Amino acid sequence: MKAIAVGFISNTINHIRALDHASWCDTYFVEPDQKNNANIGSIEKLEELNIPYSNYDAALIFADGSAPAIKYFNEKCIVNDVTIYGNQHGFNKSILQIKNTPNEYSKYWNCMGKYFLDRYAEVMNLPALSRRWISIGSLMHDYLYKYFRWDEKSNNGKALIIHEPDLHKCEGDKYPHDSENITKIFIEKFKDLEIEADLKPHPNWKNFVGNSGEALERPEGVNIKDIQLEEINNYALIAGSRSTMLLDAASMGIPTIALESSSNWPDDKYPPVEKGGLIPVYNKANLKN
Repeated sequence: MKAIAVGFISNTINHIRALDHASWCDTYFVEPDQKNNANIGSIEKLEELNIPYSNYDAALIFADGSAPAIKYFNEKCIVNDVTIYGNQHGFNKSILQIKNTPNEYSKYWNCMGKYFLDRYAEVMNLPALSRRWISIGSLMHDYLYKYFRWDEKSNNGKALIIHEPDLHKCEGDKYPHDSENITKIFIEKFKDLEIEADLKPHPNWKNFVGNSGEALERPEGVNIKDIQLEEINNYALIAGSRSTMLLDAASMGIPTIALESSSNWPDDKYPPVEKGGLIPVYNKANLKN
């Protein structure tokens, strides 16, 4: 069997780069159209890749929406008898937010762990498989675990803050969480403790411009480092809130901490790092300790 993996959104490049190591899979990435402040590539950008669809048996996609390029790609796969498998590319704060995933083109949707299957059953009162949700692993985290093990004696001694901008400003999210405020808290706390820190901007909005063209707040009092995911392995500590990069860091063995955030989704729950889990989670009162 020969597979193809395609990313359409900036933060999915990490999944595509990981799959470059798989001999059974060819990888493609549709570059976003920066002229229109878009974080999803266009049909024109997709066509420039000249993908030989008929060469493949299966397609792994790392976006599951109705954007024109994604719809166009899915339809090309269907015409060429290519089976499509959707894959989760980031944490979600709500099951209700993604209850209609996957779209009609994907045979299954592979989510990041049993946590999401259990949460689906809890929130929707239905087995996750009824919506074609499965969990058979994350190739990206396998890749990070295998090739990028953190070394306590070989790092730059600094903390890296993962920027999680205001999603209402970024993409019109009606129920954004308060992560942008959390970024400020981390900056202030590390300064108080005299811990040198850098900040990694979100890959979808690293120019601090939202999808609509609205300027986003640029964090102050910290060095901004636009680095690749694998380079976070050089840091002594990773700090954030809901970013998938916290799980990425933990899979590499990097000391990682999270600060609680909340949203107005009725089923909002902290992701699978909570209370005694993989990543220590703090609130604003006990963070300094």
